[in-house]
Amino acid sequence: MPTGIYMKGAKNVLLQDVVIRGFEKGIIAEDSEAFLNRVTLRDNIIGIETLNSRLTIVSSRFENNVIDLLMKKKTEIEKIDTAMHLVLDVTSSASSIEAINVQSLARQVLYSKDLTEKKRALKRLEDAVERYSTIKKTVGEVVFWLSAVQAILWALHMLGVIH
Repeated sequence: MPTGIYMKGAKNVLLQDVVIRGFEKGIIAEDSEAFLNRVTLRDNIIGIETLNSRLTIVSSRFENNVIDLLMKKKTEIEKIDTAMHLVLDVTSSASSIEAINVQSLARQVLYSKDLTEKKRALKRLEDAVERYSTIKKTVGEVVFWLSAVQAILWALHMLGVIH
């Protein structure tokens, strides 16, 4: 079985609105830098294999691969949207004004194309979740919101807002 996309020594690569399906390896990135936006890796043996590469993956999906991501040596992966989807998941059953605000901010982070605006929305989201989690009464609700805070802190770290 062949490889879908092979990058070696590639820089400033943009893969956008692509479906990569049915390969032994959907993407191989070796000594490369790439930005994947709205990429779907489906029904591959290995979705992405990296070696000494840096990938930023946004609004992308891994579906029914045997192995979604195989990282070798010094590889850096940033997957910003995963944290925001977690925030949306953990707030989906809440209907308070605070939860709706958190959901709105998470969507701004997900769909903003401007990195500066994305970082601002992420910071506002962190503040909103922190405020809301401090007024919750039950243990279940606190755990619910703490998982959202952890997801936001991870995303802030990935964007370089916090270290």
